[in-house]
Amino acid sequence: MLLRLALTLTLITPLMHIAVLLSSELTVHDPISVLSQSQWGMLHTVGLLAFVAAHGLLALTLGSRDSGWFWPIGRGLLVAAGVNLVYVSYYFAATPAAVLLAPGANDPLWLVATLIGFAMGLLQPGFSRLSPALGHFNLCCLAAWILLIPATLLIGVISLGVYERVVGGVYLAWIGCILITLLRHERRDSPSAR
Repeated sequence: MLLRLALTLTLITPLMHIAVLLSSELTVHDPISVLSQSQWGMLHTVGLLAFVAAHGLLALTLGSRDSGWFWPIGRGLLVAAGVNLVYVSYYFAATPAAVLLAPGANDPLWLVATLIGFAMGLLQPGFSRLSPALGHFNLCCLAAWILLIPATLLIGVISLGVYERVVGGVYLAWIGCILITLLRHERRDSPSAR
């Protein structure tokens, strides 16, 4: 039940993002922060907060699976990233649009990205034990996450908005894949499946 809810909340996030993007005059080249300032910006904020709730539900669900020494720390970092996303959603909605377009305006996202990168690394051994396929996927996401760090040097060649959406895509895929894998394990392990 919690996993399905977390997956639904995760899927709401990109849907709200796309809905706000399509209803505005903004493009994928504009920073994601300015979506919260558009006419339907409240939907963008709702999408971010739905993703926050998905973090909490995922961390709660992972708590029932004891997978090593680093597991509780990884779960804690997942929760910390969610808490930081609450601040990010407030920051995007409350900060003047001119500030959001200035250099360094999206700095709060760096803390979220750092927390998630460390969470990916610390959860890796447990994910590998839980499901080799999930372990491989997590490792690929972690590699992409690390490779995206120096890609910030290309901002100017590529737009900040495109970069943020690529990072966001990896982030959403990571959470979504974990949830889908856990749902499959839950179905397989349920008494009715035997």
